[in-house]
Amino acid sequence: MRQRCDPAISDAVVSAANTAALTPHTESYEFPGLPPRYVALWCVRPTQGEGGETTLADGYRFLECFDPIEQRALHTNIYEWRSRPSLAREGVIMSARHPILTQHPAGLVMRYSNLDLVRSDDLVERYIDDGLYFFNATRFAVKIERNAVLIWDNWRMLHARNAFTDRNRLLRRILIAGESGTDAA
Repeated sequence: MRQRCDPAISDAVVSAANTAALTPHTESYEFPGLPPRYVALWCVRPTQGEGGETTLADGYRFLECFDPIEQRALHTNIYEWRSRPSLAREGVIMSARHPILTQHPAGLVMRYSNLDLVRSDDLVERYIDDGLYFFNATRFAVKIERNAVLIWDNWRMLHARNAFTDRNRLLRRILIAGESGTDAA
């Protein structure tokens, strides 16, 4: 998938298709089933000037903020996840219901969005708000150079993007299923 700016999408909305900052998230929470294990970004044309870095924070470390009872609830409570309104332009209108945490034979699956996870109880409110605080306090930025590829574990890492001004920036994103394509989530 190309990650190039679309002039029809205002920078006032949160979208990968503009130059605005993206908020922390994992990929594919709004789809039923198991999210892709890995995300890869290939830089075809880097940002000229300031900004545009991919920012990452360790979601598993964030989970240490929750006691065992809360973590169990994150495994068992079912929450609603919705896709961004900007995706509706592309015909993607998705919503899914699943827990925040799912144990898979290949590892722990963690889902996060501070915008698209429906706030339905005190625990999810805390998860969203503390997750945003944790991300901002611990994130690190990676500026991807031309022809470089950045790969991370989507089940573990929260990621976002800093705002930038160069509308010619071009990244290609690849979502990789991982060890198993089975639906375990």
